[in-house]
Amino acid sequence: MWVAITAACITSSMFLSALAPNLLALALVKSIVGINISWGTWFIAFLPLGILLILTMPLLAYWFYPPEVKVNDEVPLWAARELEKLGRLSRNEILLLVFVCFALMMWIFAAEWIEPALAALLVIVLMLWTGVLSWNDITSNKAAWNTFAWFATLVALADGLSSTGFIAWLGKEGGALMSGISPGVATVVLLLAFYLLHYLFASTTRTPPHCCRRC
Repeated sequence: MWVAITAACITSSMFLSALAPNLLALALVKSIVGINISWGTWFIAFLPLGILLILTMPLLAYWFYPPEVKVNDEVPLWAARELEKLGRLSRNEILLLVFVCFALMMWIFAAEWIEPALAALLVIVLMLWTGVLSWNDITSNKAAWNTFAWFATLVALADGLSSTGFIAWLGKEGGALMSGISPGVATVVLLLAFYLLHYLFASTTRTPPHCCRRC
């Protein structure tokens, strides 16, 4: 379980489209400083650290939380039975795989011609058209609509704070306070601030705006 948790945390940070706060942070950076980070740039920037974490985290999890049962001959048999129950890939599953790969290709290679949001909308239309998703599947996904509402609200808020000069003022004052601190200590302070803000706000999607304002 711990290996799965750590792997999810690492891959959520490695891939831009893997977690909603990644896209929100990207929108905030573009709105505040005017820098556009592509899917490939994000992936390449995190890749060296990501590979190191993927290789070391399972070992660390095994070291800190060693499993009580280390050898069990029933596990492969159970996995084989469950895989057999799943059967062959269905039509909708194959189409979903194709559409996901299509979206990734557009995000990576066609970002200069197609906006990422437009690419995602195109894939959704294709899934509705082919029956992979129904309109009821989309409207009943409360978590997705909640994230969508927070995206619009927080991006608009960050844009307003930037246009009024609050972001520049806060960055100037924060930089003055940390000017005499070594880079290592400053990094620890920023990490602690992020950690505290993460637990102050219930949703990870709401954390990036506050962290971006302080950085």
